[in-house]
Amino acid sequence: MSIAQKLLKLKNANYKETEVLFLPDNTQVIISTLTGEEDRDIADYLRGHLDKSLAHYTKLEIIAYAVKWFKLSDGMEINLRDLSHIETGEVLDNGTPVRKKRSTFMRDIVNSWPDIIIDALYSKYAMLMESIEKNIEKGIKVEYGDSGLHMKIDSIVDELRDLVFQAKERDLPIDEDLKSFFGAVKQEERGDSLLQALKDKKPLETTPTKILQSEVIEEVPTGIRQ
Repeated sequence: MSIAQKLLKLKNANYKETEVLFLPDNTQVIISTLTGEEDRDIADYLRGHLDKSLAHYTKLEIIAYAVKWFKLSDGMEINLRDLSHIETGEVLDNGTPVRKKRSTFMRDIVNSWPDIIIDALYSKYAMLMESIEKNIEKGIKVEYGDSGLHMKIDSIVDELRDLVFQAKERDLPIDEDLKSFFGAVKQEERGDSLLQALKDKKPLETTPTKILQSEVIEEVPTGIRQ
């Protein structure tokens, strides 16, 4: 195998597919992660829809690209994995078959589906992306600078503190070390204390890095990259 052939395999390094999913009419479907090129195509398309419901259009467009395989209720299979264009069945006057870009053809189909199907497929897509991110985090060691390390620790501690509080509210068993470390202070109550300190113009115990991290968590949307 040549170097070029080995390197080309890296183009699919992040590729992953779902298990077979079933639509209401017993049609089976498989969706996959997207390539960087597909992500950029979606971003370019969405720029023309900034005056509309961007989140909804994002879902539709992602599903249009992500669907890679169908098995219809009559048993017919449709494999879209290696197709860049799809023939529409129409023919030009000179006899040339009319073809559409696969994502454009699928956009028309996906747009006709009810929102409940779109939401279900997008949920599966989000879970697929989450599994990829977890694998990347396990496989890539990240070296943080001092300030970055503090922010990462603060982020994890805040998230874990909130989870511990939720577990306490539900009377779930919790390791005693976690109980003693976090106490029973709810995250929102700490935020109220911070607000009161600002009103009273008292020195804040919270470090600047923690304040910055809180702002980042609030502003960055979850779920989908755009």
